[in-house]
Amino acid sequence: MEINLDALPDDADALRAMIVAQHQALTGMQAANRAYEALVQALKITIAKLKKQRFGSSSEKIEREIEQLELALESLETARAAADATPEAKKKMGGTSLRFLSAIPVIAVVLYVLFWAPKWGFSIFGLAWLAIVSWELMGMTAPGSTLSRGWGVLATLGVAAVLLFVSGTAHFPLALLTAIFGLTVGALAVGLLAPDPVDQAKTRVGWLIGGPVYVAGTLTPIVLLHRETGEHGGAWVLLCMFYAFLSDTGAYFAGRTFGKHKLYPKLSPKKTIEGSIGGILTATAGGVALQQTMLAGVFPLTHAIALSVFATALGQAGDLFESLLKRSCGVKDSGTIMPGHGGLLDRSDALMFTGATTYFYVSWFH
Repeated sequence: MEINLDALPDDADALRAMIVAQHQALTGMQAANRAYEALVQALKITIAKLKKQRFGSSSEKIEREIEQLELALESLETARAAADATPEAKKKMGGTSLRFLSAIPVIAVVLYVLFWAPKWGFSIFGLAWLAIVSWELMGMTAPGSTLSRGWGVLATLGVAAVLLFVSGTAHFPLALLTAIFGLTVGALAVGLLAPDPVDQAKTRVGWLIGGPVYVAGTLTPIVLLHRETGEHGGAWVLLCMFYAFLSDTGAYFAGRTFGKHKLYPKLSPKKTIEGSIGGILTATAGGVALQQTMLAGVFPLTHAIALSVFATALGQAGDLFESLLKRSCGVKDSGTIMPGHGGLLDRSDALMFTGATTYFYVSWFH
């Protein structure tokens, strides 16, 4: 606390009274801090106990209680963070700046593999991205099980390989059926080799089969989009990235400026309907800009507008879907690989759906 010497009273009694008042205020703050810490600790202990009981007959009621307590804990921590902000802290790098700076190296690599590297360079980059996203997803859905995470990555790459290298050939139906059978056998093996905790096995086994389909089935189409559209491959992939990332940016600023009505408070309390509309409009503007420049002559304007709205809305739903997964797993972020962003899954949740939608549009209408 800074003290203005010019504001100190000359009278000793007045100075003493000021000191007593400051001491009482400080004591009150310390008591409030202790009360806050005790409340947060009690909430965390209660949530942990409820999560251990969530598999009983009254699991739905317990889930609602956990959800309410987690929202209360999030509100407390948000309020505390705002109260603790100081002028000095405000001068430090904000969350938006950190997100931007940490994204610069990734943006540079993505642009290189999109427009200058050989086609196989983007394929390798895409498979690496798939592997990391799968590792993060299995880390959320099967925490503490290295075997499950390892199998999840291998199975995801296996499904992606079938889609990338066998699709379009006469062997594709058999290869796809073999991949599905392989997913089932792999889940069977991992489930029996690492059965504990048994009461959560249904969730782990479900994600051992569904996780590779979720990740490879939505991200592999982006690699195919780049490979199958010739000289316009980079522009088409950039378009689906615009739908995901411009929507996120537009929704953030529109929500802060105009947001009044909650979009889906159960999963994402900060998102608003106004923000969602702002995100769709921003992404649509970006899509039209690409249609007029890099995709001029190959992408009709009416198609650009329709695809922008549909793909962006689906991407926002994908973002909410990942929020649902994270809440059910009790985590805030899927990983920590990108400071300010969380994990690659956090940055891919909308892209998975905008990319796949764009690929299917191109495949059916071009």
